[in-house]
Amino acid sequence: MTGDLDLQLKRWSVSWREQRRHHRQDLLPSVSVELQRWSADRALGPSHQADLLDLSEGGACLAIANDLPLKPGEQVQIRIPSTTGEPQLHRVYVRWRDDAEVIAAIGVQFLHSDDATA
Repeated sequence: MTGDLDLQLKRWSVSWREQRRHHRQDLLPSVSVELQRWSADRALGPSHQADLLDLSEGGACLAIANDLPLKPGEQVQIRIPSTTGEPQLHRVYVRWRDDAEVIAAIGVQFLHSDDATA
């Protein structure tokens, strides 16, 4: 995904910055993460690879394969690798999606335990 990702990032970067509520830290090169759909109290289906592009206090932006059918409104669990031990698991809500030819970007909002009951 790297070549396509680099080109698409240049196209997306201006519009992302205009829509942010919190300052985000760009992660270039991106960080490889795993994501999995989540419903009620359990993970659903297989896990998928994604690239973590940037991160903020309230959310993140990920690049995913265009054929992964994640839509705004869905909940996902993200496993972010850690340099100090176990990976960090975060439940998130997909806020938006922007499709390109081969990849898509999704914006996610971190859920707190009281938000994640749906």
